[in-house]
Amino acid sequence: ELLALRLAIARDADSLRAILDDKKPHKLLGPVQGDRAARLPKSFESLDPSLHELVRYKEVYYYIELPTELATTPKLVGEITKRFELAAPLVDWCN
Repeated sequence: ELLALRLAIARDADSLRAILDDKKPHKLLGPVQGDRAARLPKSFESLDPSLHELVRYKEVYYYIELPTELATTPKLVGEITKRFELAAPLVDWCN
């Protein structure tokens, strides 16, 4: 799966970069997170250097904790729905 992610990044880095640079999700989801390899895998060293940082990703995801008080209010479903909709482009890209 990791190789598949890295190959997808190498093939379609522009789309991923557009998703990662989009400011709208950052407001409600925070920045994209994920472990990265300490070094660039040797098989990807010939890639354009602008892709090196992206290919080092081992996973990409959003992580946010909502206030606990929200859990008992009618607003919870709407808040979760908003965040899922904002995360959808990244999820779609990964799938």
